[in-house]
Amino acid sequence: MLSNPELAALRIKDEQRIEDIPHILAELVAMLELGSGEVLQSTLRGAEQRGRKRYQLGYTAPLLATQVRILERAIYDVIHKNLPSVNLSFFMFELKQLNESLAIQLEHTIKAYMDVATRSQSGQQESGHQT
Repeated sequence: MLSNPELAALRIKDEQRIEDIPHILAELVAMLELGSGEVLQSTLRGAEQRGRKRYQLGYTAPLLATQVRILERAIYDVIHKNLPSVNLSFFMFELKQLNESLAIQLEHTIKAYMDVATRSQSGQQESGHQT
């Protein structure tokens, strides 16, 4: 995450930058193991929670997408390294599911992020009118 200058510029601890990654990966694994391709409600709630949290940490909406892109690149690097042992008969289907899940999670993350941002801006405007 620190390789991206905009993400590196955030004044947060390294642990805060990556603390959600194990949860995201566990949710992806659970979805793939179920084999249904459906994103679990708990996964969507986690994505929404990440959006709210990332807003509080000072992320911008584009940085949310950047973070997912970096995670995808890391996942693809692991797949590439382990390609000889990958069962190719299901690989494309599972890769498609993985990409769709990440995209749906990102949508919910951004939606929750924007909800918090809108409420925060509304609160600032209201308090500005009262003075």
